[in-house]
Amino acid sequence: MSDLLLFISLFASIAAATLLYLKNRQLKRVITQLTRLDPVSKVPNRLAIMQDLELAFSLAKRYQLPFTLGMILIPRKSTQDSKEVLRPFAQAINLLLRETDLFGRLSDDTFIVALTHTNTHDARAVVERLLNHQPIEKHAPIYIGMSHLTQSTTTLSNLIKNCRNALNSAKESPTSTVQYHSDEPTQ
Repeated sequence: MSDLLLFISLFASIAAATLLYLKNRQLKRVITQLTRLDPVSKVPNRLAIMQDLELAFSLAKRYQLPFTLGMILIPRKSTQDSKEVLRPFAQAINLLLRETDLFGRLSDDTFIVALTHTNTHDARAVVERLLNHQPIEKHAPIYIGMSHLTQSTTTLSNLIKNCRNALNSAKESPTSTVQYHSDEPTQ
């Protein structure tokens, strides 16, 4: 009888420890999700996307793979329209991208997209799809700055800087515009 009670007690302890372990794993997943997702757009936040970009950039550079980076600016009238504009926009963009592409929010009105294994020609096609399927009112422009990984690109920071420069040029237009960094190959 005492052996049976000992066995039941041991089994109950193991079951309780297993449940605690599973609960902790679930909580860790929730915490990770909360710390990596932007609360408004529900896409990776700046910290998460930058970590993912570092890895993708390193792999592309190391294995000499095509890699295109784009910054998307969505001018907004106020922060009141954040959820109404940014969440549908982010969801629409996510649907247009491949599993291997990266997409996240850099700041209040700027998103970043990394098109892995994508040359200049294919990147242009993706950008055209983005412009044609954007869920923002047609009269509200979006601006996109693009840059491609080249032999002269030494760091992700350089590639982002090239993207930002192209984005700044695009912002000069009154309509939705894509601007490519000037020293890119034209394949």
